[in-house]
Parts: sequence; structure tokens; C-alpha cells
Amino acid sequence: ARHSIGEMNWFENLFGFKEATHCVTRSRFLERRLQDGVVLLESKVNGREFHVGRFTTPTLESLRAEYAAKLRANKKNSELLRSGGFSLANMVADVRDLHRDPANRGAVFQVASQFNCLEMPDINLTPEATCRP
Repeated sequence: ARHSIGEMNWFENLFGFKEATHCVTRSRFLERRLQDGVVLLESKVNGREFHVGRFTTPTLESLRAEYAAKLRANKKNSELLRSGGFSLANMVADVRDLHRDPANRGAVFQVASQFNCLEMPDINLTPEATCRP
């Protein structure tokens, strides 16, 4: 069944509050780094915790080196990549429709956003720079 935008309240269901401006939304979370390097994001509203990835901005050269090292260390991964176990598509679409499509179960979508560093004009410019106290 299709849902209207108003019915899509996944953010509120997960975190216990409606998404607001970046600064307001960020203030409603706690970020904790555990001893083993795991990063937890906790909603201050409902107390739910989520494991989140570390944010890095590696160079293309370092990514290539890391990839090559992993391929050498794990031949199975190398065979999986060569066998077509992964696919990539560049498309213009409504990502809500893509998420709803059962054929995309387990898929990963990457979209342009000022808040995931894909469109920032400078490595030192962050969304927080627009927050006014």
C-alpha cells in the first residue's frame, strides 16, 4: 500500500520526536563512543540506542589501498566482486518508491545531501556552521 508523506513518520517512530531543523534535531541526541570504538546514538526523548558508523573523509588513494589490501587478504571477496555479486545503478527516482519495492529488500541507497558530506564545498564546512545559538 502506498503511503502519503504525512503518514511516513518513521523518524518519529524511531526516535520519539518529529524531525526539526538540524540544530534542534541534533540537540535531542546523545552520541557515545564506547571503549571498543563502537559509536552509539541515543535519543534523549525515548532512550533508544542505535549503533552508527564512524564518519571519515578518506582520500581516494587511501580507499584504493584499503580495498587492495582487503582483496589480497580475502580471496573470497575478490571472487564475489568478479562474479557480479554487487551491482551499482545511477538513477533519478523517488527514493520512497525504491524503499517500498520488495525487489530492493536489503539494498543500500546513497543520495546527495548536505548532511552526509556529498555536496559540501569544503571539507571544513559542516551543517553545524549554519546553526545559530
